[in-house]
Amino acid sequence: MQESKAGIIKRTIFTFSLFILFGLIFTGLGYFILAHSQNIKNVCSEEVVAICTDFESTYTNNATNARAKKLTYTPVFSYTYNGKDYVSWANTYNKSFRRDFVINEEYTIFINPDNPKQFFNETINGQTKFLGFIFMGVGIFEIVLTIIILIIVLKNRLKNNNF
Repeated sequence: MQESKAGIIKRTIFTFSLFILFGLIFTGLGYFILAHSQNIKNVCSEEVVAICTDFESTYTNNATNARAKKLTYTPVFSYTYNGKDYVSWANTYNKSFRRDFVINEEYTIFINPDNPKQFFNETINGQTKFLGFIFMGVGIFEIVLTIIILIIVLKNRLKNNNF
């Protein structure tokens, strides 16, 4: 039994709509990550000198092998703001942070005066921004590729009168 022209058109539109929707989700997620990173940078306006005192570590799953775990790190900073001592670390973990930061070395960080445990550091937040750009790039690529394929499919079907 041959599918009707209306059924083919509906199925084609539905399929391409799903791909565009996934592209929009990836683009939106990337935008959210970038906006969140920029918001942290905006509210963290007080510059302080902090000492890297330790590393927090966590195991993350390997994307290609679920049983393989990868050890990642985030630096722990100690600093004083308005006469009070703070110890804080980011929620961003990366294996390279172990190379980028040295225990007992001083680093410039920017803290949120309303919440001094929240801080911004270009090295750490740069990782987050990179992830945001990756998500946005994948989303935009998927949308553009879907539109190009849709145009090619429609041209071929119209040319061959295959609707």
